[in-house]
Amino acid sequence: METPEDSPELEAAPVNAELAPYTLAEWTESGKPVNAFVTIAGGDDLHEHYEALVKVSCIRILFAGFMDGRGFSHAGKLRQLGYSGQLIAGGDILADQWVFLNRCGFDTLEDRETASDASALPGFSQTYQADARETMPLLLRKAKTQA
Repeated sequence: METPEDSPELEAAPVNAELAPYTLAEWTESGKPVNAFVTIAGGDDLHEHYEALVKVSCIRILFAGFMDGRGFSHAGKLRQLGYSGQLIAGGDILADQWVFLNRCGFDTLEDRETASDASALPGFSQTYQADARETMPLLLRKAKTQA
């Protein structure tokens, strides 16, 4: 397990003033522009939007409550489909959820205080399962290094 000193520095998400901010509905009505900062809610149905969303510059996913896991699913699906832009977690998030948010593909947290608290928590040096960041499970990674 990493110590707080070994963990990567986590900062609150900077807002890019050059990107036009949209809610999902506004973005859809505007013709789904690529150079956009789109805010989606965990409860939004994204099935008809995933193809266009993977081309967007920045996406903020809002969590209605810390027990609402739908934002994790949205982030994981976007990364699986090849989204390479910035994913920001916003809304009701606890600092200790950062490890799981990061594994699903989030880059940063919106709230500065939560980001500060999360960066002070110890992380994990390795994970057993594959995820949005590490595509091979630990067993295969170890076998590959031993071969």
